[in-house]
Amino acid sequence: MMRTLLACLLALLFSVQAGASDEAPAMPALKAYWFVVLKTGPSREHTAEQLQDIQRGHMAHMAAMAEAGKLLIAGPMGEPGEWRGLQIYDEMPREEVEALCAADPAVVAGRLVCDIRLWYSQPGGVLR
Repeated sequence: MMRTLLACLLALLFSVQAGASDEAPAMPALKAYWFVVLKTGPSREHTAEQLQDIQRGHMAHMAAMAEAGKLLIAGPMGEPGEWRGLQIYDEMPREEVEALCAADPAVVAGRLVCDIRLWYSQPGGVLR
């Protein structure tokens, strides 16, 4: 009985070691996104009425990009500084993201500039 138990334990030990590997576990596939930092632009001299129009246009532009499935999430920064907001766009050619940013009324008015960076994350990741 003891011999049988010892033989089983040795067989189990060798089978576990045979399956062991020095290779790192496989990394999950990553998906490309565009991480856009909206920064303070060079033109800050606007009337209150102009600022309202610019902001209305900026919000409408983002809503249209979200409706088209291009803009996945966006929002303003919570504290003052050069960074004014963040946007994450779905994967597309860089030139398309540059054109979308350039068409934003706040960028056209010089209130904002876009700093566009390629960013990777696991597909299906969510914010909680």
